[in-house]
Amino acid sequence: MTHKHVNSNTHKALKAQALKAEPRRYGTKGFRAPEVVLGSATQDSAVDMWSAGVVMLCVLTRVQQFPWLTHHNDAKAAMEFRCLRAHITQMDFSWLPEDNRYSTKPVDKLIDLIRDNRIESSAFIEEADENAEAFYRQAGLGKWTWRTLTHELLTARVKEDPGWESSTKDDDPMWDLLNRLLNFDPKNRITAAEALKHPWFTPS
Repeated sequence: MTHKHVNSNTHKALKAQALKAEPRRYGTKGFRAPEVVLGSATQDSAVDMWSAGVVMLCVLTRVQQFPWLTHHNDAKAAMEFRCLRAHITQMDFSWLPEDNRYSTKPVDKLIDLIRDNRIESSAFIEEADENAEAFYRQAGLGKWTWRTLTHELLTARVKEDPGWESSTKDDDPMWDLLNRLLNFDPKNRITAAEALKHPWFTPS
């Protein structure tokens, strides 16, 4: 074997090792799940359910891309996730399938995701939260629901009633499905099989 062949094989081995170590961040920006954006090594079909939730948001607000998920880099994406969580407090509650209800104690699912998967973004996220705390208090966030948020974004843009405002309430199954699709915890995110059995898809 020549010196040239040895160098070629070494280069291929190093490249393969680098690709293996590099976090998988495939997918369309703005539609990728938190575990994808943050570079978690543990990714499964749950990432598709998050994307379905973003598509649902786009349909409800009549846009091609949800305005709060337009990130161009991973750091900005992480901040957008935090901003979304700061507005929608329901995102902090876990679904308890055995009880068919949400937990009564909120948890920071995004931080749990980072720690469970040993993602190096943890310090950045926590620091960003500390810096944004004053803004959160001033804006009075955490009081919105998926219904009021989507309604506000849509009417501000098209200056008309979206159509579903008068026929839905905050406890409508549509918003529950959206919340379970956009669950920061992939282990607790609704699956495709569960979604098909969700009350929003079943006749009353």
